[in-house]
Amino acid sequence: MAGDAASLRDARHMVADTLTDVPDDVRDMAVLLAGEVLTNSVVHGGGWFLLQVDTAPDWVHVEVADSTPGEPTVLRPSRDRDHGRGMAIVDAMASAWGVEQRGSHKVVWFDLALGGWTR
Repeated sequence: MAGDAASLRDARHMVADTLTDVPDDVRDMAVLLAGEVLTNSVVHGGGWFLLQVDTAPDWVHVEVADSTPGEPTVLRPSRDRDHGRGMAIVDAMASAWGVEQRGSHKVVWFDLALGGWTR
């Protein structure tokens, strides 16, 4: 998808539409966290992103790929900063998350346990 605001909205809707069979709270959390990772991709990425959502009986897995090699940073929230909370939210709420380098691009992923968060 193109790395712009309209694509962010469409991508969040895609996550919600893909997860109609999971509990509402997990779907809502997946949309929120995907939005944070997607926004990072648009702000810091190379003008495009790929989104993948997978489910299994006990988890949801979301991946966002873009063309930048750098890894996202979990910043401590601060009243002095207008941005930088996204990965702190992902870190606090996802069951697990990480970054993988795949050739010329990176993939930021997170998992949510359907039986409740394990963190």
